[in-house]
Amino acid sequence: MTFKKTSPHPIHARTKNTKNTKKQSELAFRLLCRRHGATCAYTPMMHARLFAEAPSYRAEQFSSTPADRPLMAQFCGNDPATVLAAARILESRGGVDAVDLNLGCPQRIARRGRYGAFLMDEPSLVSAVVATLAAHLSIKVTAKMRIFDDLEQTLAFARMLEASGASLVAVHGRTRDAKDAAATRADWAAIAAVKRALRVPVLANGDVRCLGSAARCLEATGCDGVLSAIPLLEDPALFSEGRGEAGCRVRPVRLLREYAALAAEHATPPRMVRGHAFRMLGDWLGEHTDRRDVLNGVDRSRRRPGEGGGGGGGEEEGAAAAAAAEEGVEGAEASAAGDAAAKDDADGEVSRRRAVLFDGSGLLTPAKVEAVAEELLDRIEKSGRGFPDPVVTERAALRAAAAEAAKRAAIEEADREAAALASIGAGFAA
Repeated sequence: MTFKKTSPHPIHARTKNTKNTKKQSELAFRLLCRRHGATCAYTPMMHARLFAEAPSYRAEQFSSTPADRPLMAQFCGNDPATVLAAARILESRGGVDAVDLNLGCPQRIARRGRYGAFLMDEPSLVSAVVATLAAHLSIKVTAKMRIFDDLEQTLAFARMLEASGASLVAVHGRTRDAKDAAATRADWAAIAAVKRALRVPVLANGDVRCLGSAARCLEATGCDGVLSAIPLLEDPALFSEGRGEAGCRVRPVRLLREYAALAAEHATPPRMVRGHAFRMLGDWLGEHTDRRDVLNGVDRSRRRPGEGGGGGGGEEEGAAAAAAAEEGVEGAEASAAGDAAAKDDADGEVSRRRAVLFDGSGLLTPAKVEAVAEELLDRIEKSGRGFPDPVVTERAALRAAAAEAAKRAAIEEADREAAALASIGAGFAA
């Protein structure tokens, strides 16, 4: 499988598992991204040994449809035979276009397992894995890497991947230690150097947060396509054209309804649905904590006054008393206007949503997620705002206070040391 600049924006969705996005990237979400501009997708990073040995793990981690193509199966592992065994299972099914070796995961679990970005410390072993896959698979083999602090080391590693049989190399423009994407800009110049050094297609990853940045990345790097991971989790349509809503936090709320329908169609586990819902709703859940509780399956009626999430009060009573306002239904206005039919419809919508949201099961379902999205959209439209009000959580406030206290303590300690040194100096002078 090759990636060529056959369109102005050859763009690809990368869905991955990290510390904060564990098991969020599955079939329903990939299909959503494809609907809105992504031209290719990766599976989550799958553990090669578990995939090869455990049928239950395979069933949970991998599912696809004919519409889910082209598709790259992403594995982590450090034993050539084991990774090959896992890849052959998917090859035999005919459901993927390439097998990818993940060399980009920087998380502690990757360090413990000796895979991901930490396997880049063993280039000879990486070469053996890639070469084994390339020699024994009929489908293409690709690899995803990070950069090193030293550019020449980065180029040597990329050339090794190509020489070992990789048909495509994806490059994340950050080092293994630069895990905070918000604090570290991706090095597009380093990615461009890799592109110039290789003959196979190269994909760029890092700081691709919208269609505009995708175009800028392609121009800066000369690459054959771009990847996005966490920004795509927050806005699955960031690769879409002509929407005129770049940066607007309302669009993901609308998309959540679409995702919920796909999740229901493809029997997506609740934990995956919840993970995507929290990513897509973002800061809106900080402002609307009652909807956050619904997604978490929290029964607020069982909370004691003063507990997190808005305090006490029965959920049923509170929702019943404020149905018109909270559900975004203008029943009172309809009644005042004498529009009895409209009021009946509105009351029916309130009842429908309440039946879905507060069914007493405590289970998160796609229908419940869709109802939460609809509710939030009603509230957002009434507020006239496109962005949520900034909310500082209690935990964040405590962290900020602790940091400020530590800063003051450090300044005081420095002042004491300076005073002591000055006193010693004065004694010698005397």
